[in-house]
Formats: sequence, structure tokens, C-alpha cells
Amino acid sequence: MSSLAFSSPLILGALILLPLLWVILRALPPQPKRILFSAVTLLQGLKDRETSAAKTPWWLILLRCFVVGLIIIALAGPMLKNSPGATQKRGQTMIVVDGGWAHANTSKLSKRYVLEHLREALGTEERFAVLDLAEPGGVVWKSPQDQIAFFENWDPKPVELDPKRAQQALAQMTETTFDSLWLSDGLAHANARQD
Repeated sequence: MSSLAFSSPLILGALILLPLLWVILRALPPQPKRILFSAVTLLQGLKDRETSAAKTPWWLILLRCFVVGLIIIALAGPMLKNSPGATQKRGQTMIVVDGGWAHANTSKLSKRYVLEHLREALGTEERFAVLDLAEPGGVVWKSPQDQIAFFENWDPKPVELDPKRAQQALAQMTETTFDSLWLSDGLAHANARQD
């Protein structure tokens, strides 16, 4: 289930001012055009066919209030969020990390991203497996809490990645249906990722 949330909900308080805006716009008619013309005597006795409205039309005021309301809602930063505490089975996710030397520049960002993803899964039945390509071992499916403990202590290793060892670890897996989250270091590693 998703719910609507706002990054700045206090801005929505400005919606209370929309009726006041309605009153102000209703009380202030549009300003008439003023044209200075010195030959007033030529115009004596002529009547103006177009007259300016004494009040702003209601539909124009409504349209202006609607636009202002949309701007206020947009400034509040609406977003869809998953319901907190919703216990549901979500499946399995394999987290693949290029944990070699090339990942050192972005390791903090990757670590933060994975920890945020794992914390969102707390309270669910989702299981996670981590395959660090710097030291691939057996793939073990664990709870989000266990993987959080692993990633809080994870750092990239000063080694070159060996794609063949990672392929061997994947070949030993019995699970065939899972989502994957790949944190790449951006290198091609001898064309190991073409398939």
C-alpha cells in the first residue's frame, strides 16, 4: 500500500488563505485602461461601447484560486510512500557489489543506499543475499537485520575483481527467482558483464 506524504506539510497551511484571496480578487475589479487624448471636444457626446466590468467574473477568480492552490500543493512536495509497518512477503533480493578498488570513490554512497533499502524491508519477510565480487563466497539468504549488520562493517577491498569466481558462486545457487540490486564500480572488468 502506498500513501501520499509531503516533504514540507506546513506549506499546506497556505491553502487556508484561498478564501481570503477570493474576497480580495472579488473586491478589486480590473483596472480600466487610461488613454490620454487632448482633443476632448471631438469626443463629446460619444458613448463607449465597451465597458469594464464592475467586478471580476467568478470563473476567473475560481481559476486563479485553483492555480494558486496547485502551486501551494506543489511547493509542499507531494510524494508516494510505502505504508510503514506493512508486513507483506516481498520475495528475495540479491545485492551484488563490485567491492574492488574501483568502488572506493563511491563506497559511502553505495553503502548508504543499500542500508536505506534494507531498513525499508525491516518487518517484512523479504530475504537478502549479498555477493561481493571482491571476495565471492557462497550465497546465503538472510534477513534484512543480518544484512544491515554486514553492510555497516563493509568496505571495498584493494583487489582486482575476478568475474569467474563470481560466476562459480552464482552457479551453485538453488534459487532462480529473485530481484537483483547491482552496485557497480563502473568498470567493464574484461567484458564479464556482456550477458
